[in-house]
Amino acid sequence: MVPTAIVLIVVLWLVVSNLQGSSTPYLTVPEIKAAGPSERLVRAVGLARAIAWDAETLTLQFEITYEDEALPVVYRGVRPDMLVDGSQTVVEGKYSAAGVFQASKVLLKCPSKYQEEL
Repeated sequence: MVPTAIVLIVVLWLVVSNLQGSSTPYLTVPEIKAAGPSERLVRAVGLARAIAWDAETLTLQFEITYEDEALPVVYRGVRPDMLVDGSQTVVEGKYSAAGVFQASKVLLKCPSKYQEEL
């Protein structure tokens, strides 16, 4: 009886912790700036511009824009091949007190050239 209860508790804990991790909200640039710096993991949505890549340090710096607001982003890792000015971009990470979004992931929407013509 006790081992079964322990297994059920562990399974419930795993389910709850996974659900919380997968519920990372999508926010626009104005929403992130309004919320201010946070240790909370969020996803920011916008268009990429002003891309700067340092291959030696694997540091990618760019801005994502939404409407009239821009958010500086820093990402350390491999540069996505399809990241160009104007590409629809989702970055996942944290908004720092320095006013920079520290991205842990950079995701790109497929460009329309891959969509079938109607």
